[in-house]
This record gives sequence, C-alpha cells and structure tokens, in this order.
Amino acid sequence: MSNWKVVVPEAATNYVLNPGAEADGNYSAWNGATVTRDTTYARFGVWSYKIVTGAVNRGIDLTLSALIGLGNYFTFYVYKATAITGSLEVTVNGADYYAASVLGGALGGWIRYGVGIPIASGETDLVIRSTTSQTFYIDGVQAEIADGATVAPPTYYTTYVDGDQPGAFIGAYKWNGLRHGSTSTRHAQERGGGRERDLQTDYGAKVLQMPGAGMPPVTNNFQPLALRPGAIFQNAKVGSRSLTLLTDAHGTTLAGLHSNRNDLINILRGDAKRGAQPVTLGYTGANTSRTVYSKFIYDDGFQLGEISGGANWIEAQGRIPIRMIGADPDWLEDDAETAILTDTSSITGAYGNRRTSGQWLSPGTGFNGSVSGIAVDKVRGRVYFIGSFTTANGVTVNRVTYWNGSTFVAMGATPGVAGGAPTSIALAPNGDVWICGPFTSAGGATTDGLARWNTSASTWTVFASLNPTSGSITGLVVNSANVLYVGGDFLNLNGDAAQDYIAQFTVSTTTWAAVGTSPFAAGDYPGSGAVKVDQDDVLWVGSVASGGATAKLRSWDGSSWTTVLAGDANVSISLVVVGPDGRIALGGTFTTLGGVSCSRIAFYTGSSAEPLGDGVNGTVLDIVFTGSQSLVAVGAFTTAGGLALADRLAGWNGSSWYHLDIDLPGSPTVYAIGEWQGDLFIGYTTTGSATAAGITTVTNNGTAITYPKLTIAWNSMSAEVVVTITFLENQTTGQRVYLNLSLRNTETAEIDFANNSIVVSDWRGVVSDAILSASDEFYLLPGANTIAFYDTLGNSHIYPILSWQKRHASVDGVA
Repeated sequence: MSNWKVVVPEAATNYVLNPGAEADGNYSAWNGATVTRDTTYARFGVWSYKIVTGAVNRGIDLTLSALIGLGNYFTFYVYKATAITGSLEVTVNGADYYAASVLGGALGGWIRYGVGIPIASGETDLVIRSTTSQTFYIDGVQAEIADGATVAPPTYYTTYVDGDQPGAFIGAYKWNGLRHGSTSTRHAQERGGGRERDLQTDYGAKVLQMPGAGMPPVTNNFQPLALRPGAIFQNAKVGSRSLTLLTDAHGTTLAGLHSNRNDLINILRGDAKRGAQPVTLGYTGANTSRTVYSKFIYDDGFQLGEISGGANWIEAQGRIPIRMIGADPDWLEDDAETAILTDTSSITGAYGNRRTSGQWLSPGTGFNGSVSGIAVDKVRGRVYFIGSFTTANGVTVNRVTYWNGSTFVAMGATPGVAGGAPTSIALAPNGDVWICGPFTSAGGATTDGLARWNTSASTWTVFASLNPTSGSITGLVVNSANVLYVGGDFLNLNGDAAQDYIAQFTVSTTTWAAVGTSPFAAGDYPGSGAVKVDQDDVLWVGSVASGGATAKLRSWDGSSWTTVLAGDANVSISLVVVGPDGRIALGGTFTTLGGVSCSRIAFYTGSSAEPLGDGVNGTVLDIVFTGSQSLVAVGAFTTAGGLALADRLAGWNGSSWYHLDIDLPGSPTVYAIGEWQGDLFIGYTTTGSATAAGITTVTNNGTAITYPKLTIAWNSMSAEVVVTITFLENQTTGQRVYLNLSLRNTETAEIDFANNSIVVSDWRGVVSDAILSASDEFYLLPGANTIAFYDTLGNSHIYPILSWQKRHASVDGVA
C-alpha cells in the first residue's frame, strides 16, 4: 500500500432511489427512530437525513430498486460532531445485520462507511441502524454491484453515484427515472469517478519523489515605476499545477514490467477515455483517514528508457518520472461543508439608521422625528444630523445633533434650534457647522434662519438682522477660504436687492456681499441641496424652475456666472454633489439635461450630462459617492434602472443599479445619506421595524480559498409568493454580488460561483440576468468569513445555503 491512488473509470448503478435526501420520499424511520430531511449538514447537494435514534437498534429505512441476486457493496456518508458510538449496521432483509467499517474521512467532517453483503434477489429495503442511542446525519447512500460477486461479499466499492454529479459529457451521470426517485448510473467513459486503485500495489509503481504536490506556482504581477526605482505590486495569479511522480516501476518478468507500464499508460493517458478527460489522483499522507484528490492531464514520462533484468525487470534503474498537469491547482477532500445563511434581521427604524461594518443598525434608539440632512466631519469623526426631531437616543437635541460613535450629543447649553426645522447643513474647513432653514432661534438666541456652531467654543453664532423681505435661505456651502454661500427663494437679504436668491458671507470680515450679478429669478432659484463648491472653489448651483422656466446648472468661478446645463421646464436640479475625484452628480426631478435623456439623476462630465443607466422614477434628494464612479442615491423613487426597490434608496456600481440590503418601515421619503470610513448613515420620514441583511459567520475549514455554490430552497409555504434575492456580500474579502433573482414559491435556484457564477432554476433553467453587472467574484477564505445576505421576503421563508468541498493549496493541508 502506498500514498498514491488513482481513480479508474468504471460503470456503476446506484440502486438507492433517494440517496442524498434531496427529495421528500423513498425513506422512513426504522424501529421508532425520528428521521427528517435537514439542511444543517450535507455531503452532496444541500440536504441530508437527520437520524435521532432515541434508543438502541434504531435508524433509517431507504427504498431500493429491486436488487438482483448478487453481492452488493453498501456505502454511506455519516456526519456527527463527536465520534460515533457503537456500530452502524446494514441489513436488507431485516434479519442479517452487517457492521459497516470506516472507509475514509475524519471526525469533524463527513466519514464514509461501507460493507459488502451477499444478497438474495428482490430486496427493496435498505436499513442503516445504530446499536447505540445517538443523533447523526447520513448522505450519499449507495448500493452497487461490484467485483462480480455472487455469494461472497464483494471486495471493493466505487465513488459515489447519483444523477446530479457533474460529468465530462451529457449522460455521464444520469437518473434512470425520476430525479432523486430512481436508480442512477455512471457511464464507463466517465473519468470523474470509479474504483480507487493503489499505484504501488496494483501497478508496481512506487512513488519515490513527488515534486509539484505542494504549493502550486504563483505569478506575481508588478508594474515598474516609470521614473522612480522599484515597482508597484498589482496582483498574484495562481497557475496550473505541474506534478512529477518519480516512480520505481518494475515487474518480476519483462512481460510483467510491460504489463505494469501498459496499465499505467492506459489509466493516465489523456485520450484513453471519451473527451480527453483528466484523471483523478489521490494522496494519503500520515493522516491515513483523509485523502486529497486533484485532476491531471498526462504530459510526459512514458517514452521507455533502458531496460535491465535480474530479480526484477526495471526501466532506467527503475525510475520513471511521470509528469502530469493539473488545471485546478488545489487538492480536494472527499468531504463537504454547508452553511445556512441568515436571510434577514429585524432592527429598529426610528427615522434613521447606520450601516456599520457591513451591518445595518439603529443609532441608539433613533430619533423622535424625521431626519432631513446629514453632514460628516471626517477630521473629527462626527456625523451631524438635522431634521424635525427634538430627541435622539433619548437626548434632547432640538433638530440638530451629532453622533460621536456611541450616542448623540446636545449642541449648546440651550441645545439646537427652535421655531422650525433646518433644511440644509454644511461644514467649514475649521469644523464649524452651518445650518439654515425656517427656524427662528439657535442656542436660545433669535436668528433669521441661519446659524453657525463654533466647534472650538461649543457655542452658537446667530444672524438676527438678515431681514429678507420674502422667502428664506434653504441651501448653503462653505469654501476653502471660509466664505459662506447661501441660496434660496429670498429677496433683499440684508436689505440689498443685489443679494436676491444668492449671497456670500466672508467669515473673517463678517461682511455680506452679492455674488456677481444674480442670474436667478422667482421661477428659477437655487435648490436646497444644490449649492456646492468643488476642489477648486468653483461654486455650482442647480435651480428649481416654475412658471415655464427651465431648470439650470450654473457655475461661478469668482468673477462670472456660466450656465453649463439646461433641463426641462418646471422641474428641479435640486441636488449637486461633488465626488472625491471632482466628478459632479446631479439629482432632482429632471428627465433631460442639455438634450440628454437622464431620469432624475446624472453625472456632469465637464461638457455634458451623462445618464446613470435608466435612472430612477422619482425625485433624488441626496447622493453619497462610494467610489469615483459609484454612489448611493436616496429620495422618493421606487425603481432604479428598472429594479423594483424594497425602499427609496439604490446603489450605482459604475455600470448598473443595485438593491441595498435594507427595507425601511412603511413607505418613507429618504432625505439624507452620509458616509464615514465605509459606514453609511441615512435619514428618512418613518418609524417602526426595519428589515436588513442577515449576517452569518461562515467557516471554511479547508486551507485554500473555495468558490462555493449558493442554493435557494423554500421552507414550506401554502400561499403563492415571490421572493427576490438582492444582495450577497463577503464582508471579510469585500466581494459583493448584486442580484435581482425573483423566485416563486417552491422554485429552487443554484448559483455556482466556481462555474462563472451561472444561475440555474429547477424549472426555468439558466437565468441569465439574475446577477447584475460589476458584481465581484465570490469565494470564501480559509477560516471565518462574515457573509451578508438579503431577500425581500425574510422571516426564514427560504433556505439560502452555501455549500463547498474542502480545498487545500498543498497536500500538506491534511497530511
């Protein structure tokens, strides 16, 4: 017996009708045990049989297709967190019991058991029982005729067979009737399974050296720096594995040597079976219960060298280097793992929420009124909120406050403002906070709808003599020189007719002035969120149009106004947001800008408007950039890019719209969004219970990354319902999969991330549009992975199950 095995193709029939518990039927409890189908563990697919014996000699009865009168080998996989006690016994006649032996696997994973039994013909029941009281799981049950046995028990078994196993060609594995309700077969030309043979014992090929069995080769990609010494590391690519088995091949005679060589050639050569399939090699190290496997194509080594005789006939002093190439660089165990994902979680939705470290939460107990604006001081780590609320997390704050990471802070001895709610908030370079709106006092002092929070002194500065003859300040921004620009529908601010609709205040001199010759009018005035400056201190202002006027985007460069875009009549460009790279995003109620169709949201490229796909179907009220071309938008819309949203917020990933992983209480208007260190903060108009993505810790016990399969199965439901799967994220790796996969009750779907993320429904077939563009590859790192998953139905109506085979980058992973 050696460390190296090879799987030799062999046709086989599995007589167990429901061998993997993937269907409900063809099984029952035996002798008083409790047997259920369970998704907690699975070796194949996502189901297994959970057996609670409750007493001795109890187990499961599985239906067989009638056996013929030959010896049969019975195998099955068992999972139990602790060691199996007593014996697991097999019978087909209810009278003769045979103890099954361990064939492979280790505690903490799936262990394969097997036993050969002489069989009388016509038997249709297979019973597997435990001689002690215990709970365990069974999967992958197989009854096969092997070794041509007639009376004596057969001496070997083959790899698992059912019609769902992947094969090299159509029909390589197949059901001979109902799926998970009939016998299943493996074709003789299929190399993915068969009988496991020992290279040394069966073919006289003792492996002396095995270069290439360890880590696969890695190509590191560097980009040389043009002028400076060195380079920038970009990525690492794991290549295909080249394995050389240096073998001591011999025979007792010259004919024996040639026979061994011929057998090895026939089992290893790439064209020996249909379709030039790879051959499966297995390695067993010091841990003899765990073997790892990988697939290889023959590359070199059987040319035939010098032959000499003696006690043994050998070639080239008995050493043949057999070189094999493996496209898959990893080694796989005969073991699998599953994880049931939490599909949603319930959280408090009191007018505002935060997504912190990938999980939606309530900021404390939330607010007692609507949130209409958010600003983030990234120097001090403060997130400011304005709105109609008077308390936040139980603290009396009066319409303006900031979150310090654990609670809300009252701003001032007489906190906040009175007489009305602020409409806009802006931060100055020194951290001072400016707010405007229809309020009449700040910090207890009278003011004309404008106030500044002096961060260093923790006091309010008020402006009590602005005295506009009509209207109010609704939008504002501060540039790098600490000059405040204010906009709105006001007239004669400070008694100056030149300060209609737009004005500026220089903090250092405490003086007000006009901003050139105002281009605005009663039907064309600045929007509340559309007064912004860019990195070059250019002022950008979007307008609200009425009375037949058209909405416009204008810029002020310090000396003159320029109209850069014009939109529809009687609509608004009420939002201007400058991105981290200078890109400008626009929001409002427009449907065209500069002749370009762009529904309520657009980028300004410097010369024209650029739509974000098909846009949204309602007003955009706020935007936060999450990258140079990616953002999250909020407002009063219910669709984005054609996606029906759970709520009035959606993400743009640079090429498509996607759902966010939260459903707010009721039907709110979402007024505000902010970002700080990857965390999101939102403000809206409702209170109650919200649902958000469920968070699950998924542990990959392999030693290499693995690309899992996601299966969506239904819990029992009587009503006809539809669920939409929208969001999957591995927060450990940062990978995100954007989904729009709608499933009807009882419809099952699988996403195979190892196979180009193909989505397959059990009745529609391939669903080509379920994964949205710009989605990442999805894999699990070795060890713990934090996974977020969201669907629109929630409440455990579906089972989202990740399943994967344990993988190792080297044979050392289990050796």
